[in-house]
Amino acid sequence: MNIGLFFGTFNPVHNGHIQIALSILKSHSIEYVWFILSPKSPLKTNHIILDKNIRYDLLKKTTDKYKRLCVSKIEFDLSTPNYTYVTLMKLKEKFPKYKFAVIMGEDNYSNLVNWKKNDFIKKNFEIIVYPRGKNKNRKISSNNELISISSSQIRSMIKNGKNINGLVPDCIEKEIIEKKYYSK
Repeated sequence: MNIGLFFGTFNPVHNGHIQIALSILKSHSIEYVWFILSPKSPLKTNHIILDKNIRYDLLKKTTDKYKRLCVSKIEFDLSTPNYTYVTLMKLKEKFPKYKFAVIMGEDNYSNLVNWKKNDFIKKNFEIIVYPRGKNKNRKISSNNELISISSSQIRSMIKNGKNINGLVPDCIEKEIIEKKYYSK
């Protein structure tokens, strides 16, 4: 089985994340995309992260609508900060017959040289890179223009009382607003 692993804090998950996952399912030999929810990113120490269980619930509500999208809590049981290579080793151990590909944005790919055990990742896993920001160097084929939005932009919009309609999945937008996630 070929699985695409989409790592992130998903703080919050947004329509761009879903669109990327669905595009990869169409354009690559990937049967499922697993969202690997990171409790805390070792690279993102300068912003507040919503509780991992709340982010898990939001991501689960979002992915439940799609047969080929799943959420994994594998990193919840690993020590923090956790590094991607550790998660990948655990997944290879737990699912030895699966073939895994790592899904990442161009920003992370250009920074991969700074990741712990990056040679292990590059040697043992296909890396599927999606465009981020203004760089149009597309490495995934998609008939759709990818949504150019980030979780940090959404958090800022919420904090400033701006409308996020259409940026996050409908099934979680109301909860984010009513429970005042990211409003503080």
